[in-house]
Amino acid sequence: MGWALVDTTWFTNEYTRQLTDSGHYTHTHINNFDQTKTITDSNKLLRKLQIRFNKLLTTSTDKQLLNPIPQDKLQLPYMELLPKVHKLNNTASPSNLDKLTGRPIITAHSWTTSHPSRLIGTDRT
Repeated sequence: MGWALVDTTWFTNEYTRQLTDSGHYTHTHINNFDQTKTITDSNKLLRKLQIRFNKLLTTSTDKQLLNPIPQDKLQLPYMELLPKVHKLNNTASPSNLDKLTGRPIITAHSWTTSHPSRLIGTDRT
């Protein structure tokens, strides 16, 4: 790995390219997104999951992953880009910057689905 120093216009262009790429991604605009209702509904579902899987979750750590995150600690996910310099045929330079693409990373570390995702992703073998 290493540093990838690119002009800010690259990021603007790459975000635009990624967000308009209907061949790989489906974009749906959510009108009137009610964050409070979404959090409330998610927390209700988490409580149902706690009851349903209480006997299957054997460690307190696993059980805590179904606890709702306090609302003041929640953060909406956002997208970042990592330049994929390893995909270029030649060493990255200003002359081939137009060939450089980015890997979209959606940061959802502090959202209502974060803890259950960690629980599902835990290797239990």
